[in-house]
Amino acid sequence: MPKKVFDPYFGEAGRCVIKNNKASIGMLQRVFKIGFNRATQIMDQLVETHVVGEEIGTSHCRVLMNSNDFEQLLKDIPNSNDPEIFLETNFLPKDTFQNNFLKPETQFTTTYCLYDGEYLKNLKNILVYKISEDQQAEIVDFLFSHNSPDVMRIIIYDNNLLPYRKYIAFPQLLIPVVNDITKLPPLIDWLISERNDRIEKLVSCNTTNIDAYNLKQPDNKLPKIIFIIDELFAVQKAPYFEEYITNLLLNNHRLGIYCLFFTKLDFHNLSIKSFFDLLYICDFSEVKKIIGIDPTQIDIPSRTIIHEMDKMDGITFEKFCLNLLIINGFENIQLTSETGDHGIDLLAEKDDITYAIQCKCYASSIGNAAIQQAHTGKSIYHRDIAVVMTNRYFTRQAIEEATALGVKLWDRDKLLSLSKKLNAGNSH
Repeated sequence: MPKKVFDPYFGEAGRCVIKNNKASIGMLQRVFKIGFNRATQIMDQLVETHVVGEEIGTSHCRVLMNSNDFEQLLKDIPNSNDPEIFLETNFLPKDTFQNNFLKPETQFTTTYCLYDGEYLKNLKNILVYKISEDQQAEIVDFLFSHNSPDVMRIIIYDNNLLPYRKYIAFPQLLIPVVNDITKLPPLIDWLISERNDRIEKLVSCNTTNIDAYNLKQPDNKLPKIIFIIDELFAVQKAPYFEEYITNLLLNNHRLGIYCLFFTKLDFHNLSIKSFFDLLYICDFSEVKKIIGIDPTQIDIPSRTIIHEMDKMDGITFEKFCLNLLIINGFENIQLTSETGDHGIDLLAEKDDITYAIQCKCYASSIGNAAIQQAHTGKSIYHRDIAVVMTNRYFTRQAIEEATALGVKLWDRDKLLSLSKKLNAGNSH
């Protein structure tokens, strides 16, 4: 068997097609709730390993292998029986993962953490750009020293283990530091599984976020999990990374699971990725305030990124505005289509109020036309409030029009205010 990375669903996909005695890309999509491209890749792997034959007609493949032969095939795949390796063919069941990797609860203590969990409430999914190794160490050291394992667990990916060897004995470290890129997809898959388990727990307790749940369940509190990637752009070639990470980032912060990514690249050199919409992008000085390294300065605004918006094109500015909404507690945020959007670029919700938002990155003040478009778009999308967000200011006529139509105007000063608010607040 050649050494290669199999999809984490490969094992279950093989068992599924053998049990049903039929195989198709559409069936894999329905059963595993995955996209067409990924289902196609899994089917190609099943064909390559002779689990199924080539496509018959236009949809189905003939099943060639029985259950016993398939289970033997899984055993023959490299590293599949190594407890220190994540299975590439069929991801480890959650209980097996915990038994193999989680540290005993008896090791945990809270006595040495003076500010236990005090600043974790400010956490978001964050990408810190242009950060040095010393600055990364300062952030990680602070997280370990100021938060006990009762309130925080950390997972670290880094292809160089040396900087993180000192944390090996720390009980906050959920699993050993991961440095094998092929382990990333199943690791993220486990985090998604943990997130889904937490959803069930919150629903059963009639709560909507982890902090409310922990208040109701003082004897069964859920620790917050921080997933750190040392250099984000070094993992782009990991199989299915973008698909997995996008899934993980969706509403995970409400469930106490956060992603903290580092990159040495400058802000201007960050290429737009699909999952960037779900990250708050900031520099070292700003992330220090978020996690509480500089608590005396936590409410002082950072203008590092707000001044970058004047250099953005329209699409980038829309995603910048989306980030501002995320860090200010808005939910169910989505970008509309680039064409036929009826003048609305973003849809969002907060405190049971729905918003239709137009984003304008201009070199001059905004006039009446944007106000009228936003007002019309609000009705088309059946939203409660229309908003125009801009990097500039509004003309007097535009302000008068907005007042008459009930359109909210968020100008440069408002965007600066939004950039300061790292907690959900009265931002509308």
